[in-house]
Amino acid sequence: MTFIHAETHTQPDLLQPAHNRRVWIIILNWNGGDETLECLETLRSSTYPAHVLVIDNGSQDGSASRIADHFTEVEVLKLPVNLGYSKGVNIGIQCALQGQADYVFLLNNDVRIAPDTLATLVDYAETHPTCGLLSPLIYQRERPERFWVVGGWWHLYSLVIEGWDAPDTGQYREPTTFDVVFGTALLIRRSLLDDIDAFDERFFAYCEDVDLGLRARRAGYRSVVVPAARLWHSGSHSTQHQNYVKEFHLARGFILLFHKHLPGIHFLVFGLLYLHTYLRTVVRMLRQREIINALACSWGYIDGVYVALRTSPTTLPPHSTPQPSIGKKGEV
Repeated sequence: MTFIHAETHTQPDLLQPAHNRRVWIIILNWNGGDETLECLETLRSSTYPAHVLVIDNGSQDGSASRIADHFTEVEVLKLPVNLGYSKGVNIGIQCALQGQADYVFLLNNDVRIAPDTLATLVDYAETHPTCGLLSPLIYQRERPERFWVVGGWWHLYSLVIEGWDAPDTGQYREPTTFDVVFGTALLIRRSLLDDIDAFDERFFAYCEDVDLGLRARRAGYRSVVVPAARLWHSGSHSTQHQNYVKEFHLARGFILLFHKHLPGIHFLVFGLLYLHTYLRTVVRMLRQREIINALACSWGYIDGVYVALRTSPTTLPPHSTPQPSIGKKGEV
């Protein structure tokens, strides 16, 4: 791992937060230089001071150096290979905890954030101590009048996602508690991380945020969408040219997720239900001549079952990530 650099950067128009809470913003970059640069540019308008750490997940396009050159106030940690979303973000979270962060704010690199979003989330978190995970309203960048997704409800054999591609008709005027909120933009309270740890690294990508939300709920924390905080998301830029990667990890992740959170016989019932859904999905892909996607989905299902059978559903593996040293600190 290599820290490139970070220099002190101050902005005279930053609000002085009443809470004086230290926030670290963590952005994962994988061959997404242009998107990450634009995301960082919008963060320069944020009214809440925060330390920004970009985890470069083994990019091969030179984006880590571009980010460091354009944003000297941002810390860039370059990993030698792509370790996956969960492990990459966990390294960033460990840096933040070593840096005495009170909150960690996870952002996808393809989001565009409103100037007061972070301040609004921190304000709400400070006055609602049972809120462990907080999300803004997430809109689509291409169609800003529609939500990307809002929150999720956990049912015995399914995850029901609310607000997916739904128009904003003013239906979310007050903060709303869900079973889970999503990692596109996620403010995490430090005490939650101290209590239940960060992401389960068995989830290479996808479903890790749902797992975190379910563990948070069991530990007594709430997951809340704060509608006064807003941002805009494009989505799946890291896998848009490799859709088979997404299909593999979604299929695998759902198996691991339900194995972990469904007891005994219920997981067997889910397995049969999911097998039916999986077969229908594969048949649809084959009819549409998406051969590679069908193979990836199949392999993801098989690998998920294999890993699930070899691990305890209730045991969170210890972090296999190294404990990095903190580089210089900068603020945006």
